[in-house]
Amino acid sequence: NRVSSYRNNLAQIADVVTYFYRDFTDPNNPATLRDGFRLLVQDHKWLAPSYQLADLHSNRTNTFLYIYSHRPSFSQEPPWVGASHLDDLLYLLGDPVARTPSHQYTQEEKQLSFSLMAYWTNFAHTG
Repeated sequence: NRVSSYRNNLAQIADVVTYFYRDFTDPNNPATLRDGFRLLVQDHKWLAPSYQLADLHSNRTNTFLYIYSHRPSFSQEPPWVGASHLDDLLYLLGDPVARTPSHQYTQEEKQLSFSLMAYWTNFAHTG
């Protein structure tokens, strides 16, 4: 088990985390420290549990997951926030290409919506 080899070596874990989540080109910049911390929390709260669940599920059947990272063009959040949880639902449910969309979307976002709907429809059809 890959995880168990690190479990008792906290110094090694700290080195890996520091290396991965810190920008050494500007190590004391508050913005890069914030971004590294945001990525660390995001990976800890969302990514790692998703991978663990998918890994466990894959022992029984084919398993798929995706990472959604598009920040909506109309987002009111600061740019460093990036994509938020559930941002993909507007695109998946076709809001950008609806007759009366809830927001003003770019052409790229309309294409993203068509692509996500196609991915999920194909997945539902073929598994």
